[in-house]
Amino acid sequence: MRASPSAGPAWTRYLSAGPLRPATSSPPGVPTPTADRIDKQHPRSRTPSRERNNHVPLAVLLAGLTGSGKTTVAQALADRGYIRLSVDEEVHRLHGRYGVDYPEHTYFERERPVVEAIRERFIKEIEAGNDVVLDHGLWRRSDRNVWRQAARDAGGLPVVVYLPADREELCRAWPNATSARTPTR
Repeated sequence: MRASPSAGPAWTRYLSAGPLRPATSSPPGVPTPTADRIDKQHPRSRTPSRERNNHVPLAVLLAGLTGSGKTTVAQALADRGYIRLSVDEEVHRLHGRYGVDYPEHTYFERERPVVEAIRERFIKEIEAGNDVVLDHGLWRRSDRNVWRQAARDAGGLPVVVYLPADREELCRAWPNATSARTPTR
């Protein structure tokens, strides 16, 4: 869904045409990740997997803080045929709202089994030849490495996409983030 030019954060206007955030979010000379750029780098990903020959499934791993645009990029890739897996949405579906339907201090114990279940599905989708996008923070390098290795072991090509955001942008995006409040690690 595209936002009207006057609605929402500025980056929501650029789902298919350009940067997902204002140019000030990326350091000078560093291109801002977009679904189009990811898709163009891997054009085979636009064809359904059952029609591809010698297809290596793409596993897009989105890394960034809450409000950096991970869900927006993941949804745009899902519109292009990627399987979208979201840890936050699954935790919300199973347990409700953070700090409202369960105590804040129990988030990580609730998240842990969800991450494992999503990792199992991630592996199965890649093994089936499907391109996948993981909508999860992946804040720690060790977490990114685990997901990269899972993608490789399943026969996929992992691509980590870092979504930088400056403090000003994060403050603007915070009320629009997927979760009302997301804990920090």
